[in-house]
Amino acid sequence: MVHTNSGYAVIEGVSDPLVDGFLVGLGVNDKGYKVRREHGSSQWIFVLSLTGCGFYNDGSGARYLPPGSALLIPPSVYHEYGVADTHQRWEEIWVHIVDGLIEPTIMDWSGALHKATSCELDEGAFRKTEAEMRECLDLSRSLEPHDHHLASALLTLAIARCRHQVAVERGQCDMRIETVKSIISGNLAQANRVTDLARAVNISPSRLTQLFHQELGMTPQDYVERERLARAARLLLQSDMTLSEIAKSTGFANEFYFSRRFKMAHAVSPGRYRKSGGATVQ
Repeated sequence: MVHTNSGYAVIEGVSDPLVDGFLVGLGVNDKGYKVRREHGSSQWIFVLSLTGCGFYNDGSGARYLPPGSALLIPPSVYHEYGVADTHQRWEEIWVHIVDGLIEPTIMDWSGALHKATSCELDEGAFRKTEAEMRECLDLSRSLEPHDHHLASALLTLAIARCRHQVAVERGQCDMRIETVKSIISGNLAQANRVTDLARAVNISPSRLTQLFHQELGMTPQDYVERERLARAARLLLQSDMTLSEIAKSTGFANEFYFSRRFKMAHAVSPGRYRKSGGATVQ
C-alpha cells in the first residue's frame, strides 16, 4: 500500500482491514502533511523513516525523525506526526499492529507504555531494517498465507532490532548478547551450539536463550541461521563461489540443505537469486 499525502488529518483509527494482525504501507508525504490522533490508536504504530525528515509529538514535545530513525507508539497514546517544517517531503514505512500480535517484551522499548519512543539506527542496522520492512510490504500484498506469516516474522525482527538500539542508547544493552553475536559472526562455519555459546559468557543455555528472546525476539539458533543466510546472500551477489563453497563457508551441512533453507527464507533458489541480482518473488 503506497500513499502520497499532503495536508492535515485528524484520525481516530485506520479504515483498512488488518490482515493477520497488521497493516503495512509506504507513505510519501509532502510538506504540510500531519496526522493527529487525539485519543491515540487502538493499535501499535511502528514507523521507519526512509528519506526526508518527519517529526512526532506525544504531548511531551516535538522530535525529529531523520532517515534511519524508527518510532513506536503504544495504543491509546495521543500523538501527531508528519513532515518536519524543515523539509519538503518525508518518505516512511508505517505499520499498524494489533496489540498482542508481537510479544510484549519486544514491543516494550522504554518501560513506559504511556509514551512514544524513537531511536536512530546506525547505517548497517538501518539497511537491514529497511530491507526487512520493504520485503514485509511486498509479502503483505500476497494472497498466500505463508507469505503473511513471513511478513509478520520480518516485522518482528525489525522491531526487535530497534528495541535493541533503544537499549544501547540507554546503556541497557546486555554485553553478553553482544559478545555472543560477535562470536557467531566470526565463526559462522562452526556449529555454534547453544551450550558452547552460553559457556563463552558463563551463563546457562536456558538463560542465554531467554536473553536472546528478550532482546532480539529469536533464539540463538534462529539468529545463527539468519546471519548465515544473510552472509550467503551477500556471497551469491559479490563472489563467484559455487553453491557448495558458500554452503560450507556459512556453516550449512551441504549444498542441498543450504538451498532448501535459502529458498524458504527468500522464496527463490540461491541460483535464481544470484541470476536476478538479489530479486525475490513478488
